[in-house]
Amino acid sequence: MAKAEELFRRYDRQLRYIYNYQIERRVNMILRGYDRSILKEPKPTPVDEILEFHIGKNYGIKLDIQNLKEIFPGEEVLGYLSIHEKKIVIDRGLMEDTSTVGRRRCSFTMGHEAGHADIQVVLFWRKLSEIDLFEDSHLDEGGIIMTRKHSIDVVNEDYLEYPERQANYYAACLLMPRPTVEMALESNGYGKQIIAPGEYIENGEDGLFMFAMDFVRKSYLHDIFEVNVSAMAYRLLKLGLIKTEEGKRG
Repeated sequence: MAKAEELFRRYDRQLRYIYNYQIERRVNMILRGYDRSILKEPKPTPVDEILEFHIGKNYGIKLDIQNLKEIFPGEEVLGYLSIHEKKIVIDRGLMEDTSTVGRRRCSFTMGHEAGHADIQVVLFWRKLSEIDLFEDSHLDEGGIIMTRKHSIDVVNEDYLEYPERQANYYAACLLMPRPTVEMALESNGYGKQIIAPGEYIENGEDGLFMFAMDFVRKSYLHDIFEVNVSAMAYRLLKLGLIKTEEGKRG
């Protein structure tokens, strides 16, 4: 038991040193392996197919659909990853939501859970090869099952634990690759960088995010990639494509 706990702490420390540029590079490698055109033309990413192509084929993690309201009563859990059972589970209600917002929310959720599997669980397996993760159920509370609750929280993302922030970033890279986001901006008559006017920033710390949301709604960039407005705004801010006149970014 003591050995397993020490190994988990070692994994936890190493997980903190995964940087956004490393996540971006890894996702681009996966996209090139699946279909190079995804990085050459602004268009939606078929997340479910990539789950099967990469996560399923390489790690044996399958996609499952269940009623998560029954499994997590009183909570809004959109999806979770179970390392023990080697599966990503998406809420049935979310999968069956045919609205535009629902379908796009589902895509981001699948991308988020793929991030947990690809950049965190695989590292876990490699670093903790001395123990059998599928036998040591006492590790459940240490992150073996990772859940995605509610929607992507862009404004308050700093309050999320780092594995959740990393999974969010992974999903954003998957659905909105940097090369094609930049192409979409330029092809729609915008420059490589959008400067937010001062009146937005004066509204407080959320002003830049609110400007990003307004910009996305007016430019319809989110429709090109078939993501929700908040996800597209998040991506533009994280890429530094929207900044203040002082150069500050979200």
